[in-house]
Amino acid sequence: MINVVSPNNTRLTLVRKLSDKKYRDRYGLFVAEGEKLVKDAFRHGLKAEFVLCSRAYAEKREAGEQSFLSAPCFVADDRIFGELCDTVTNQGVLAVVRREKKELSSPEGKCLLLDGLQDPANVGAVLRTAAASGYDDVYLCGCADTFSAKSLRAGMSAQYVLNIFEGEREKILDLLSCCQLVCADMSGENVFTADIAEKHALVLGSEGGGVSSAARMRCEKTVSIPMKNNMESLNVAVSAGILMYLMGKNNF
Repeated sequence: MINVVSPNNTRLTLVRKLSDKKYRDRYGLFVAEGEKLVKDAFRHGLKAEFVLCSRAYAEKREAGEQSFLSAPCFVADDRIFGELCDTVTNQGVLAVVRREKKELSSPEGKCLLLDGLQDPANVGAVLRTAAASGYDDVYLCGCADTFSAKSLRAGMSAQYVLNIFEGEREKILDLLSCCQLVCADMSGENVFTADIAEKHALVLGSEGGGVSSAARMRCEKTVSIPMKNNMESLNVAVSAGILMYLMGKNNF
């Protein structure tokens, strides 16, 4: 491990820049913060530019426990390291990881389209459930960045295993014409009894405005989740979980 003394070190400067989506897109890099996200990145074969540890983290762990750090590793003062982190109580380790940008392509099976989700925590939570329920292809248009710190934390490494595609709404909708497009909306038919094709694209809209009119016009079917006690809506991540498990139940 190499000590980093100056707060103006080029690697520390890069970590700071990567808190901004503009630089994540420009460099094709993101910051995985915390032991799980760092370990999982290596486990799934992602390439890290470098790993950065706090001094406390480095001192507490023996060399054998750091064997997962298969990239150049640097150590920073605890205070400097803490200033780089998005969390209040950090775990003492982060990695700058290269993101594989995927070209838009048609899905092989059922898939998910996120249309205008703006809350990064919701985006991450939906991705986590998509990975767990077998929706391996996820398309996004006008959404919060899937590789922001909040999205990564909520995704719990889902970003590492999913095929994530971003693009213009019309291009994505054209690609998904091979699927039955199913829109989630309160006015739709009961999802528990709806007839859903095995190869479908579940379309989820923004937290406030719902599915865009452009996407809604392309959907063949609209489904809803029945609710008791005059509840009018559910959080989009909760709705996504219910819908994906019900609509993809033939996979289990």
